[in-house]
Amino acid sequence: MKKTHCPGCGAPFQATDPGAPGFLPPEAQERPDAICRRCYRLKHYGQLESAGRSSVKIERVIRQAMAGIDLAVLVADVFDLEGSFATGWVELIKAPVLVALNKIDLLPAKTPVDEVATIAEKIWAKRLPDLGLRGVIPVSAKKSRGLTRLREEIVLNRGKHHRIGFFGVTNVGKSSLLTRFLGEDAVRPTVSSAPGTTQGVTHWYDRQRDMTFYDTPGWAPGSRLTDLVCPECAGRLVVKERVHSKFLQLSPGGVLMLGPYAMLTLASGDSCNFSVYPAENIALHVTNPVKAGELLANSPGWLGSICDGCKKNLAWQEQDFTVPAGCDLYLSGLGWLTPRSTAAKMKLRWPAGVEAGVRQPNLFGRK
Repeated sequence: MKKTHCPGCGAPFQATDPGAPGFLPPEAQERPDAICRRCYRLKHYGQLESAGRSSVKIERVIRQAMAGIDLAVLVADVFDLEGSFATGWVELIKAPVLVALNKIDLLPAKTPVDEVATIAEKIWAKRLPDLGLRGVIPVSAKKSRGLTRLREEIVLNRGKHHRIGFFGVTNVGKSSLLTRFLGEDAVRPTVSSAPGTTQGVTHWYDRQRDMTFYDTPGWAPGSRLTDLVCPECAGRLVVKERVHSKFLQLSPGGVLMLGPYAMLTLASGDSCNFSVYPAENIALHVTNPVKAGELLANSPGWLGSICDGCKKNLAWQEQDFTVPAGCDLYLSGLGWLTPRSTAAKMKLRWPAGVEAGVRQPNLFGRK
């Protein structure tokens, strides 16, 4: 039977717009392993030709997929749990949920994985208490860790029709994780660091376990920094290497800059030591308020990469936070910092729309 959708991204095949998802040249239409040109160039050249469908259309696709599944595997990024557990999932998820806590290979070597999973459960209970959570399973798609346990839990919770949907916000590694469950001869989902790689619903049947797996588009809830910048800038922020805390000290009135995206001014009366966990390609710089304002306005390259379009489009907000020692002040999609021994009063200036807040206890379980 002739395929009607690209097995790499799920977009309907079309032959009219070469720059849009789903474009398939006529000469390639009879190939059994055919994928659209957008997927082909992403896989082989790392080129993203278009951002794809709007967020409204993506939400519609997710709702349609949710209506036919028995179990939702929600893939979460351990580096951004608040972004992964966006409160808008309440309106989209209509099935029991298993959380696949992905990218545990990025945790600092001394961080207990089970402790992080427990904190993830607490964050879930606070943000999404009305959704039926069946468990949090730490996994690493990159290193193939935790997959046996995840597979066992899926079998235990797969429901009447054995239909399992993989869901998640953009760039959590959803498609990468799903490929671990597919046979060697399957056409795999297209994987890249660009948000919006998956455009529609694709599915594969696991004959051995009698289960059908569905891959869905990544959802952009709008509360993460990566939701507000272009795909190229967002791709540079995705954490790909093991996270190492960076130690620094701020004096009263001192400013910590997180790349060109945020500045934190210490308002406490005493100096404070911090552990900082920034996103990928984010430079940390300690300075004073005057120079910080100049740097935020000019965004020199050494501070971190941001394109002119994103710099122009971002609006800014300010808020005061009091962060107890051993807790995190997080910025969704950008990272967090933890006062090590004393509480810190801070003024935060960061992009409007990006969620920020205090997380207790600190995510990595140690001061």
